[in-house]
Amino acid sequence: QVKKLADAILFNEPHNHQLMFEASRLIARLAAKKEQILSITLDLIDKACNLSPSTSEYFTERGHQLMLNNQLLEACDLFHQAVSKNDTDVKALYGIIHCRILEGQLDDAEEQLEFLNEIQAMSAKSAELAYLGCLIDWRKRGDAEGSLAKLNEALTLHITTFKQASG
Repeated sequence: QVKKLADAILFNEPHNHQLMFEASRLIARLAAKKEQILSITLDLIDKACNLSPSTSEYFTERGHQLMLNNQLLEACDLFHQAVSKNDTDVKALYGIIHCRILEGQLDDAEEQLEFLNEIQAMSAKSAELAYLGCLIDWRKRGDAEGSLAKLNEALTLHITTFKQASG
C-alpha cells in the first residue's frame, strides 16, 4: 500500500516536493525501521531533494531516514549537506551528533553537544539536547543515574513542548 501511495504521488504530483517530503516523513516514522518501507520513503525524499536542492529540511529528513536504516556514514553526510545549505538547521546538527554517538565516536559527539548547548543556552533547552546528553552519559560513562535524570528532563521538555503546540 505504501508503494501504491508513493507511485500515486509521483504520478499525480511529480513536482510537489512538499507533499513528497511530508508523506515520506510520516510513513518513515511509522515504519518501525522496516527496510522495505524505508526504501520507498527514501525514494520519495530523494525525489524531493532533487526537486528542491536548496531546502535543508529535506536533506535533514533524508539523513534521518538513512540513520533509521543504519546507514550512518551516508546519514552524517546528508546532515552535513543540510547544515551547509542552512547553518541554523538544528535538527541537522542533532543528527550529526546522534550519528557520532551511534558510531561510537563519543568524545567528538560530547564536544559537539557541549558546543550546541552553549549556542542554545540563550534559548529554551530542547528535549533533543537532553536526550543526546542522556545517550552520551550512558554509553560513555555508564552513568545510569545521570542518564535517567537527563531522560526524565527530555520527557518533561517534550511533553511541555507538545502541550504548548497543541494548546
